Parts: sequence; structure tokens; C-alpha cells
Amino acid sequence: MLPKRNILIIILGFTCSNIFSQTLNYDVILLGKKIGSATVVKRDSAGFVRYHLTSQSDAKILGMDKKDDMATSAVFGKDGKMISSDFVNQKNKEHLATKAVWKANKLNIDKDGASSSFGEAATFSSLSLYFAEPHDHQKMFSERLGKFVEIRKESENKYKVSFGDYTAIYTYVSGKIKELQMKDDGGQVVMKLVE
Repeated sequence: MLPKRNILIIILGFTCSNIFSQTLNYDVILLGKKIGSATVVKRDSAGFVRYHLTSQSDAKILGMDKKDDMATSAVFGKDGKMISSDFVNQKNKEHLATKAVWKANKLNIDKDGASSSFGEAATFSSLSLYFAEPHDHQKMFSERLGKFVEIRKESENKYKVSFGDYTAIYTYVSGKIKELQMKDDGGQVVMKLVE
């Protein structure tokens, strides 16, 4: 008979072997100056993959304080399809929220109170991009926008996503985002991987 301590060690070992977690940390940079940070976590457990991103930034632009707090999450099932996603952004006094749920063979979206749906499942999302270079993925689901957007390969390890006045350039090293340049009519912000 095994002592209780050995049984506990075996149970903990089995539990930990079924959970795999990766964390990436980024500096958020505006005009060459660090204005915040972001953390992205990928967790594999029992066949499900969970992503979570949190970021905070604070900058003075033209004498005005600009604060931005964001949290994004997504859960993918054993079949590789996204089960749900959640995006919340607090920009100064503006609150934005987008939720997506796969139900009844539809991806049901609620973006700031407006509903929509898609008849196709998401198998790749903007959070997935942090941990996997898109390669042959031609589109991804944006948790923030609540819709699918195209990904274009610009060059080796470099991809571009654009919609409206927004453009993002993803640069990869070893399958992870090394740098993300985001540009819109308000300027350009860069996220750089902290090594």
C-alpha cells in the first residue's frame, strides 16, 4: 500500500501533466516611449484551449490623459472550434464589450448591445495569433470586432490584417508574435515581446 503522501504526489503529477500553460509579456510603446504592458496566456487543459489577454496603458497625448484597460478571452473546444470569446475595453470614459458564443451551429455575437451571427465556426482568432503563426489561415475571428477578418502574408514571418482605417502588422519569431504594430487614424502603437 502506498503512503498517502505518495498518492497525493501521483495525483498532482497526473493533474499537472494534463495542464500546459504559456505566458507572453509585451511592452506597449507609443512614439518610442513605453506607455503600458500586456500579458497573454494560453492554457491547454483536458483538450480545451483557453486564451486570456490583459493590457493597460496610460499616455499623455496633446496634454490629455489617455487610459486604456482591456481584457480579452477565448475558449476553443476539443474539435478546434471556438466555443466562446469575451472582449471588454475601458478607454477613458468609453466602455466597449463584445461577446461571442457558438450555439445551434451559429456563432452568435453581441457587440455593445447589437446582435449578429455567422453560420461558420471560428477555428483561429486574434488571440490564437500570439502563439501560432497563421501560415495557411486566410482569416481569423476578431474577438474585439465580433467578425472575421482576412490575414495576408506580407513576407517571411510577417502578416497584415486591415479593416477600415485600422492596420496591424504581426512579426513572428519561433512561432510567437515578436512585434505587433497597430495603426489607425489616432496614430501607431507597437507591442514588443519582453524577453
